[in-house]
Amino acid sequence: MRQNESTSSIARARSLIREALALVEDDPGSAHIAMAVRLAHRAFKSRMLDPTELMDAGHRLEDQGRVELAAEYYAAVVKLEPGAARGWTNLGEARRKLGQYDAALEAFNRALLRDETYLWALAGKA
Repeated sequence: MRQNESTSSIARARSLIREALALVEDDPGSAHIAMAVRLAHRAFKSRMLDPTELMDAGHRLEDQGRVELAAEYYAAVVKLEPGAARGWTNLGEARRKLGQYDAALEAFNRALLRDETYLWALAGKA
C-alpha cells in the first residue's frame, strides 16, 4: 500500500470512528458501541495485517515503554500465527513486564510447545 493510500485509509477510519463515537456519546447503548467497532474494523478491512509488521510495531512500543499496548500487538501476532514461538515469547515477556506472571508463563509454555528448544522462551520461563 502506498503512503497516500495509507493516509487516505487512516483519514477515512478517523472520520468513521469519530461519527460512531459521537453516537455512543449521545446514546451509550450497546448497538452504538458495536457499530463503532464495526466501522473501525471496516475502515481498515482492505489492509491485510502482517505479523512481521505487528511484531516490529510491538518492539517499537516496548522501546517507548508502552508495554501494555505492545502486548496487544503480540497477541494479534499469535492470533494470526498461532505456531510462532517468537510471537508467544514476546507476548510472554510483555506480560512478565506487566506483572501478569500466570499469563506470561502460559505464553512461554505455548512458545515451547511450538519449539521446545527456543532459547528465549526457555529463558523467559526460567
